[in-house]
Amino acid sequence: MKRSDRNAISELPIRELLYRWPDIKRAFLDMHMACIGCPFSRFGTAHDAARNYGREVDTFLEQLAQCVQQRRKSTHKRINAATKLN
Repeated sequence: MKRSDRNAISELPIRELLYRWPDIKRAFLDMHMACIGCPFSRFGTAHDAARNYGREVDTFLEQLAQCVQQRRKSTHKRINAATKLN
């Protein structure tokens, strides 16, 4: 994943991350972070959450970036499959 994509992920509010990439919630749950449904998620970022939970920021952001990348790949596969059917 591009560094700029990872920076964007780190700067978006958690609520926006979850809206854009619902699969990203798995990363929060795997790290035992209660960010999903937290009122702070409206304006708190993944970077903030990692620091608040004492997690390694770069490792956590990389995990989020991988979730986004996997989502993009599966979306492209579905689009390509649907295009071939038409």
